[in-house]
Amino acid sequence: MTMSLLRWSIALVLGLGAFGLLTSLAHGGHPGLPAWAALGLGAAELGAACGLLFRRAIRPAGFAMLGVLVIAAGLHIALGAVPPASYLVYAAAIWLIVHDRPEQAFGPGRSGGTERAA
Repeated sequence: MTMSLLRWSIALVLGLGAFGLLTSLAHGGHPGLPAWAALGLGAAELGAACGLLFRRAIRPAGFAMLGVLVIAAGLHIALGAVPPASYLVYAAAIWLIVHDRPEQAFGPGRSGGTERAA
């Protein structure tokens, strides 16, 4: 439950950020960022955020989102700005989400009481 809440929270926060970046294009774009870069970055971020909502896509979506954060940080630096510190928090949360192994939650030989007695 806890990891699902984290996963949905990250998907929502970063998905809304991507949506904001994409809608900024309709209002003159993002200052200093070419429209093609904003479109590509926003679409990739939105796609990765949506991917985090589906169990089978968590790993590829998480790694894609980490890549988006690295590119976004690089763009901030290229534009002479400091990347937001929140990127580190997002990256740490995504790393936990990607490496979560729910099937190991009960330890070896335990299945949470769903085993049948022989």
